[in-house]
Amino acid sequence: VVCALFTSIAYLTDHYNHPLGFSYERVWQLSFERPPTAESTNRENRAATQRLMRALRTSKNIEEVACIHISPFSFSAWNTTFDVSGRNISAYVNLATEQLPKVLDMPLTGGRWFRPGDEALSWIPIVINEKLGREIYGNVNPVGQIFPEMSEGEKQRRVIGVISDFRQDGKLAEVQNYFFEYINMAAVSIP
Repeated sequence: VVCALFTSIAYLTDHYNHPLGFSYERVWQLSFERPPTAESTNRENRAATQRLMRALRTSKNIEEVACIHISPFSFSAWNTTFDVSGRNISAYVNLATEQLPKVLDMPLTGGRWFRPGDEALSWIPIVINEKLGREIYGNVNPVGQIFPEMSEGEKQRRVIGVISDFRQDGKLAEVQNYFFEYINMAAVSIP
């Protein structure tokens, strides 16, 4: 029992001391849902989100506004799997706007983050964490590499940037394979 206790303490201490990959100090989370009776389209939801982001940016007390599909500490997850040279690899997926690194103070270790205009690319830009980069590409720089296909016939993904980590469930969570896809909230014209 004592051995198991010390092993657990050492395991959790190691996780706690590993970088989180983002900062949540001075960050507020705002989420909203449309009424369940309202039948709304993705376009209407994006337009409503865009209006909310524009209204928040007018406040002198708000430095920046970003959207993220699955926010830190929400204990929600979107997981996918893909095949790399006969190995089945799983990774967590998230969607984010170009402002997220500024809001969450997320350092890039290679490449770049999303920027307006990325939605017009003929492929989907993604930002991966270093762990996923090592798992897929080994010692090769992942920036510019084609990302493995997750389902047949889908649009190609390419790595444009690398972050150290993003442990969305907190300091005691393990470092997992993780990547972000771009959502451009400004791509929808609003009324």
